Amino acid sequence: EQAKVDRVMESYGQNIDFDTDYDKYFEYVGTIDEELVFKVQSVSEEQEKQIASVRASVLKIMADKYTWKQLSKEMSIACSKRDSHDDMLKIIDKPVRLEFLASITMQKALKDARVEPHYKVDDAGIPYSTASGGNSNNIGTDIDVFYQDVHALLEPTVSESRSIQVEHEIPSIRNHLIRTIKREREEGNEQIRCFAIFLAGKIDPDVGDSVAATKFINHIDIYPWETSDYTKTSEVAD
Repeated sequence: EQAKVDRVMESYGQNIDFDTDYDKYFEYVGTIDEELVFKVQSVSEEQEKQIASVRASVLKIMADKYTWKQLSKEMSIACSKRDSHDDMLKIIDKPVRLEFLASITMQKALKDARVEPHYKVDDAGIPYSTASGGNSNNIGTDIDVFYQDVHALLEPTVSESRSIQVEHEIPSIRNHLIRTIKREREEGNEQIRCFAIFLAGKIDPDVGDSVAATKFINHIDIYPWETSDYTKTSEVAD
């Protein structure tokens, strides 16, 4: 955004004296400077690759930075009403933070895995918004994990509400997984094993029945994990 920075410095760096002319003041502050308007721009394929590269490099840096104890603690905080004291994490909204921490944990546990989170990041690779919902071109998965012959979907939520977990999250994950399997088969990856991990601070008991019914009807695997078990098992994998 260098052009906008230059524009501000050139046009608004000086003091403007309105005296008592209120009309002049309101005319000034009510005027839109078109040079400073953020317009919706399409992201090129090359830019997408650059963004993905930044995400990946930051994950590896954070996987080395944070200890298992820190990751376990911060994931617990992200799923609670408690506040983080980590200088970086505390400024990230909790739903986004959980996706970030879940990705870091997976990357730390499986160093050779390709972990592809879909949260939105700034130019330093720090997330500021959760993954977008699905559309015709985008399946809508929160995090894709590729490891050997496995393609896993990692789907975190900070909500412990039964209605959210059972009525929203599980059907959404089911749809993501079905579309992922279809895409892998269309691309000739018949040997790839696909499954999903549903991650929450606390899993509602009714999630088990919902997952079992989904498996029976759709022949797909969704594994519910609480964050404490997720970090413990990940540490063993490391």
